Amino acid sequence: LDDSVIAVTEHGPVSKKYTVSIVDFAVDNCRSIHQVLLVWFGFICFFIRYLTKQEATVCSGSGFGCKIAQSIFDWVMLMLLLSLTGIVYFISVGSGNDVYRRSYLDIVVGVAGVVVFLILPLQFSTESLGDWKNAFFRVVFIIIASLTLVCQCLNAARLSFSDEFIGSNKFLSQILAGSNARDEMKFKRAAVFKVNRMLENAYNLHHPTHSRGQVHEGTNELA
Repeated sequence: LDDSVIAVTEHGPVSKKYTVSIVDFAVDNCRSIHQVLLVWFGFICFFIRYLTKQEATVCSGSGFGCKIAQSIFDWVMLMLLLSLTGIVYFISVGSGNDVYRRSYLDIVVGVAGVVVFLILPLQFSTESLGDWKNAFFRVVFIIIASLTLVCQCLNAARLSFSDEFIGSNKFLSQILAGSNARDEMKFKRAAVFKVNRMLENAYNLHHPTHSRGQVHEGTNELA
């Protein structure tokens, strides 16, 4: 996606390349881990409900070679089905859950993905799995779709305020900062606490008023 220059050095400009957050999980640029979990759980349910019944027969014989050919064909079709459907699903439904990109278009794409993959199939699917299974998947899809839309609403609200305003308001920072930002804040707070404790222990250990015995005892406590 587009680049942005974040610094200019003597060796030239340094730019940041934005990636698709729902595809590149390794760089931790997803705003909310809860939305990531909802997207993945929704795809698992979508696959179980609508894609596991897709079967095609290329060899109906009972011989060993026929069984091998049918098995290879089934696995290849499963791979293609998961790859093609998964790419469209994850890019669309997971769109908008990005720390760096600030675009309402991403959120619109995410909402459209929820409607196409999680809501419309409930209305137009004619395949029946049984009364209780149909009711179960209907409830599950409604819950996943509702929670994912709530996450998209929070993403849209985040774009309406600046980062400085969100950081200055305790209530907004709790609901709009995102799970990654909160985790990083807790990590840095823990690091500051440990550094302060280390300096406090070092000060107590080498304080001039301590006797040799107290210093020895303090060393054992630190160990």
